[in-house]
Amino acid sequence: MEAQFSTRGITGQKTRFQYVVSSLSPETATEVRDLLLRPPLDRPYDVLNAKLIKRTAASEQNKLQQLIGGEELGDRKLTQLLRRMQQLLGDRLSSADSSSFLCELFHQRLPSIVRMVLASADSSTDLGILAEMTDKILEVAAPMLANDSDSAPKHTVERPHTEFDK
Repeated sequence: MEAQFSTRGITGQKTRFQYVVSSLSPETATEVRDLLLRPPLDRPYDVLNAKLIKRTAASEQNKLQQLIGGEELGDRKLTQLLRRMQQLLGDRLSSADSSSFLCELFHQRLPSIVRMVLASADSSTDLGILAEMTDKILEVAAPMLANDSDSAPKHTVERPHTEFDK
């Protein structure tokens, strides 16, 4: 929004407030209903902006919990999963400890076939490059994995015959 206000030369608090209110989804409007019913007289846009961020942003604890246990691959590419994990880690991504932590979490979410292939990769390889490699590995491996599971021989173990079977 700030960029749109800047390019259009909109500087007034009340005008900005009205623009934001007109673009709110019904779910988001519910979160700031009190401000919509009784707009603040002093700095209405700044107050609305701060309350929207506070009321709709996930807490730091929730982000970490989602990062540690909740983010799965699903239908996404591995590069998309990595970007989501980086987003959840946020500003903490700058430290070396956070980078190695993220790398380990990312590796844990990889399919085993991809982990086997990446085991030979240099440990200093950038995580973004590794994620791109994983997408390519899965592109190649996916048809083979599907074919292997369809045509894989079914192994059965027969019970040895004993005297009691007669």
